[in-house]
Amino acid sequence: MARICMATAMILSIIGVGLFSFFSIKNENEKISRMLDNIAYLSENDETQKAISASDALSGAWRKSYNKMYCFVNHNDLAEIDDLIPRLHMLIEGDSDETTAEIESIKEKMKRMYTKHRPTYRNIL
Repeated sequence: MARICMATAMILSIIGVGLFSFFSIKNENEKISRMLDNIAYLSENDETQKAISASDALSGAWRKSYNKMYCFVNHNDLAEIDDLIPRLHMLIEGDSDETTAEIESIKEKMKRMYTKHRPTYRNIL
């Protein structure tokens, strides 16, 4: 009987951690995505100074998100996005036409990270 209780507790804890990581990643992705949309809007409307300050806020929010997701997500996926965030800041400062493409690239990588790490029976077992 003790083995059944122990096995049930282990399965429930695995499912609980999986769901917690799923919602944590989802919340962080939504927050970063909203910030990226704001930066895209500002850069398209030639509000460079506001876009730069929004990019600085994005960098700070990304550091917090990075630390939260570090336990749940493959480090290579995080490193890819981590390399793109400072590049986005440089593109905004340079008033480059590639800013929107870079924002879409970051959003796509975050979406891929989210779908790759959602809890499925293959990820759990």
